Amino acid sequence: MTNVAISQTRTSPNARKAALLSGSFVLLTAGLLASPAAGPLRYGFPALAFLFAFFIFRLSRPFYAGFVVWLWMLAPLVRRIVEYRAGGAASLIIASPFLACAVPALLNLTGLGELLSLEGYPVLFATAGVAYGVGIGLLLHNPLALIATQLAFWIAPLLFAFFVFRFRSQVQEIRASIEKAFVWGTLFMGVYGLYQYLVLAPWDAFWIENAPITSIGFAEPQQMRVFSTMNSPQSLAGFLVAGIFIALRSRSKVKWLAIPFASLSLLLTQSRTSWVGFVFGVVYLIFYLPARQKLQFAVFGVLSVILVLAALQGPQKEVLKARLQTLSSPNEDGSFLARTTGYAVLLPEMLTSPFGAGLGLDPASPDSPISKNGEGLGIGDSAVIAILFSLGIPGALVYITGIGTALLIGFRRKAGTEWTDLLPFRAITVAMAVSALAVDAVAAPGGVVTWLALSICCIDSVAQDRVAIGQPVAASSNERHSPNPRGLPTGSM
Repeated sequence: MTNVAISQTRTSPNARKAALLSGSFVLLTAGLLASPAAGPLRYGFPALAFLFAFFIFRLSRPFYAGFVVWLWMLAPLVRRIVEYRAGGAASLIIASPFLACAVPALLNLTGLGELLSLEGYPVLFATAGVAYGVGIGLLLHNPLALIATQLAFWIAPLLFAFFVFRFRSQVQEIRASIEKAFVWGTLFMGVYGLYQYLVLAPWDAFWIENAPITSIGFAEPQQMRVFSTMNSPQSLAGFLVAGIFIALRSRSKVKWLAIPFASLSLLLTQSRTSWVGFVFGVVYLIFYLPARQKLQFAVFGVLSVILVLAALQGPQKEVLKARLQTLSSPNEDGSFLARTTGYAVLLPEMLTSPFGAGLGLDPASPDSPISKNGEGLGIGDSAVIAILFSLGIPGALVYITGIGTALLIGFRRKAGTEWTDLLPFRAITVAMAVSALAVDAVAAPGGVVTWLALSICCIDSVAQDRVAIGQPVAASSNERHSPNPRGLPTGSM
């Protein structure tokens, strides 16, 4: 789609209404958080997020995409502030982005049949693998509440990928909206991460003291692993890596602030697996970026190194240096040894229970991967373990077939000059694939990053094939018979 069409989309009446709704949602949430009435957000925020996502989706698909990305980045922070100010648990707030991701599927059930196409097969296979895991969980009588919770984590990334696929005729506008959300969101997360490290807001300190995560550190400034607006350092690192790669290709001048601050916060997460994945993504980009982009990349690298050196002068200087040094000598790293031991203990276990434990596996049960005399791995510690134990070998084969199909489609052609907008998403895919051995890169929120990148790579790659042979880029079935074939938002379903 041409730049003129994209500009028309952004300035259309429906897009302006969607922008107004998004701004209203932010102001309403901020006002309630700052008032004594923060408590109602415990239930009100998820309801508002779903309703606003519903109306924004009807007005503008691209604005909806950006709205959902922001929800993933900010919902955990809203939860912490509500719990600190109003007391009690507010975990339902975390359901907000999950509910928002469900909107396109609920309103486009007839579009599910379109998954029987080249770009749709990855989502179709992955969904079938997850369905198998649900079936096993039900057969083994796993707790229904846990099955539902884990299903939400597995299916939300696929629902968002389905949305991108379903409205693939608008992929450039959707991608532009996602890019804008990531660039500004990366800046916000990077700056807030630095603030968190230096000052530590009381709601963040409260979270560190009460969260069931022992590896964050201490509830003191400069004594913790940064998690910024997210729930954990690993989740933050995944979004920061994606944001940095997307910002590199962005034309927004905001990236000159976003990338250095994000790089510093990425360092302060102390997530070495994400560091390694980031390096692999960088190497991929170096091979394919145009010369001008490589020069910008070098400038960003210098700025980031300056900030990193400044960070290494703080109280965590020795901790950061030690974690960096373990990258060259992993055999001396306790975390690396624990993961290798966990794999050695758990992988043979698959031979005795090849059908898996299903979704809804209780972490406290004897069958849990983390209960093998303390030598196993938690499902959240590895995408490989999550897939094998939750889906079993049959479900894992189907799910991995979906990922493999996406990789074959998305990476089968060299990214030409006119298709270099694909590069950030390919780099994200590379980074998340490398991280999968020690981070859950398939279930939300990491899975959202992975499947978003995979879906855009697949759609653009197929579009590139069609352009190469002189065929028009395919639109979805409803759009083919619409008086608006370019897919510009009209407000109608």
